[in-house]
Amino acid sequence: MSARSRRVLIVLAIFGWLVLAVPSASAAVDGPCTATFNGVDVDRIDTIASPLELGAEDTLVFQGTDEQGTRQVSVEVAIMMVTVDSEKVIYGPLESEFRADLDLGAMSPYAVGLFRVRGTTDNCTAEAWLRVSGRIPLATLVGLSAAGVTVGGATAVIGAIASRRRFSPLTATLAGIVTGVGGAMLGQVFGRLQISFFSLGISAGAAALIGFLAAWFLRERPERYDEAPDHRFHDDRTIGEHDRAGRSTGEHEPVRRSTGEHEPVQRAAVPATPIAHATEPSMNGGPYWCYVMGTIEVLDLDDHDTVVGSLQPGTWYLAKREVGGWAHVVVSDGLEGWVPQTSVHRQG
Repeated sequence: MSARSRRVLIVLAIFGWLVLAVPSASAAVDGPCTATFNGVDVDRIDTIASPLELGAEDTLVFQGTDEQGTRQVSVEVAIMMVTVDSEKVIYGPLESEFRADLDLGAMSPYAVGLFRVRGTTDNCTAEAWLRVSGRIPLATLVGLSAAGVTVGGATAVIGAIASRRRFSPLTATLAGIVTGVGGAMLGQVFGRLQISFFSLGISAGAAALIGFLAAWFLRERPERYDEAPDHRFHDDRTIGEHDRAGRSTGEHEPVRRSTGEHEPVQRAAVPATPIAHATEPSMNGGPYWCYVMGTIEVLDLDDHDTVVGSLQPGTWYLAKREVGGWAHVVVSDGLEGWVPQTSVHRQG
């Protein structure tokens, strides 16, 4: 297994551990009270796996007894990052028994699914989990918005991966964040996930990581100089219309165009700096694969006044390095020389 693959597996394992190891928040009654939601004890609906089940048109009822007495009571439901409160019930003198109701029918057009509920008195707080059903999740405002965000983000991720560009991993990562947020919202309305900053972060991070890895491994990579492309241009095509899928026959004779006419030798502009005095390599460097647009004379590596061959259009050549405006190219087996750097064109 390569070092890169090991790093990828480690990152995925960390994300998986975060998702699986984070316990679901348990509900509880804090204070000298006994409390129920719709007649169900809090300790029976204290986890995401066992929420209180109510319909979209039902009423959430928080009631119980406060040993010290209370003057007010209320109940609230958390929808995404927003809470919906009931009307606070205000008592004049202290009351040991309390009750507060919340009509879910006013809330359900906006969102259904899994929610955190909280009931409060002067001395106590009770929290539990509630799952609201009875409406099509995607027919609610939150569900429809979540579907749009998820589809848009996923489309952007797929587009970035398919483009296979140098910037594809970054684009897929950003689009993955959007997809993860939309996915977390869908988890909320389908009753499988309660939205919080942590759950949003995990969902967005996991989707961003998947998008990045997919785009990274599938992006188009330039061919290595030690893996010759070996492809030539078709006889009836120009340089700009070359077929990268074609393969060379391995011959070193230049490929002629279909007209069969002999093309005159092109003399590219010669750099002012003589090769003999050029000791600093170009910043662009080499090696790289290149081609020419016309026939270019090749000068001897040592005797710069001697022409030892020529480069022909339609054939790939290996440029080993660039020095002082000149390119050191391999013409054929055992034959190398200098050509003006401006006369060769890089692959891609």
